[in-house]
Amino acid sequence: MKSFFKILFLTIVIFGCDNQKKNKSPQFVEKPDFIIPKDTSSLYYPLDSFSFVLDNSRSDSFLKAMYSEVLFNLHEPILYNYTGQYEVIRFLWMRPFDNPIVVRMNKIRKDVYINIKELGKKYYDDSESYTYVTKLDTTLVLNNEKWQDITTSFTENNFWKVSTYEDFDNYKDFTCWVLEAKLENRYRCINKLYTDTISLNKYVSAKKLFDIGNSVISMKNSRGLTN
Repeated sequence: MKSFFKILFLTIVIFGCDNQKKNKSPQFVEKPDFIIPKDTSSLYYPLDSFSFVLDNSRSDSFLKAMYSEVLFNLHEPILYNYTGQYEVIRFLWMRPFDNPIVVRMNKIRKDVYINIKELGKKYYDDSESYTYVTKLDTTLVLNNEKWQDITTSFTENNFWKVSTYEDFDNYKDFTCWVLEAKLENRYRCINKLYTDTISLNKYVSAKKLFDIGNSVISMKNSRGLTN
């Protein structure tokens, strides 16, 4: 009898450990076919994505280079020219005194999951030189209702028609964000300034992604603004 209970106990322990391993690293039906750039000069956004005015290509180039550097070092895919079957929504949160964060929601058929990443810097001893490091890279499985909730807010919030840029010239050390969507064969990105919670709340889909990210890692600003 004792042997029976001993075997039963070991079976339960092994089964429980096996389940924990499976849940810790969720498996998806299809491996993403995203293309991750290998060249640091790769730009993640189309031409003239962030011009403050139609002829302000200098601002456009500066912002694209800054954002692309972050996305490249987080090993993020380029979305605007992606032709695979995945649908993707990405929120890039850029803070002047804190690490940038990416919240990317992905959907392939009925599978929905989200990647949350934080980019940090590792400084060399007695030097101002540094290398980029990924401080956080986590994946959460979501239900299809969450995807529908966010994509529906695109239409309600006029995402496909709202201005893609904002004038940052009068701001110093500003926090800003970029929202991208690659849905079926349609792509768009918008770049906005964050001044307070009201400025973010105007864009429902961006706020929803912000809240998901904030549930995993603090997305507050160390100075000035609070969320």
